[in-house]
Amino acid sequence: MRNECYGIAVLVLLVVPALLPVSGGVGLAAQTADSATAEGQADTASATPAGIPDDLRDPETRSQALARILEVAESREGPVRTLWVQGLAVAEKTSPEIGARAVEALLRAEAGDIEAAAWALAEWPGPDEMKGDDRAALLALAARLLDGVDPEGGAQLRERLLAAHPAAPEAVETRLRLARYLAARESDEDRSRALALVEDLIVDTPDHPLAPEARRFLAQLRRGV
Repeated sequence: MRNECYGIAVLVLLVVPALLPVSGGVGLAAQTADSATAEGQADTASATPAGIPDDLRDPETRSQALARILEVAESREGPVRTLWVQGLAVAEKTSPEIGARAVEALLRAEAGDIEAAAWALAEWPGPDEMKGDDRAALLALAARLLDGVDPEGGAQLRERLLAAHPAAPEAVETRLRLARYLAARESDEDRSRALALVEDLIVDTPDHPLAPEARRFLAQLRRGV
């Protein structure tokens, strides 16, 4: 029951803001809508989650660590909240070490080292050393971290995810985010690729929660918006 509750919370918090643009800045706090709010959050107990990775690695404290990640997510705003919810999803469905690495990347990013945190996560421990869905989860989180500071790098990671793990749970949102990035580049080749990605998403996963958004975006692309 505890895991089911976490899963519902993840779905609600992650799907709703899934397609919001992410602004740039130094550290994740700069990506919130209100930096003053972010500063206030740093004073709360839930906003200082440095011990969560070690608690995730310990079977006796893992459930409490998952609850703390949710508390941290709820204390954040905007895209930063979404990142922590995505980190919770990774921690729930992967091994304790992988979940801990994901949270460590979020902590490093909040300290201002976003790009290094994202690329370290994407490259650890190597593409052949974990099962496909776990690798896809890390690539998706790393790509999301890069959105505000290195959109091209984020797109590269999404291309990698789709090429290696096209059936992963993260592939649907990955297609849509990559399509939006390509459409914004405005070249005919990129727009054609964006169209193909969105059309494939709709055909392959018509009942996914993101399918209605994909249909609206496809209509915009066809109108040349």
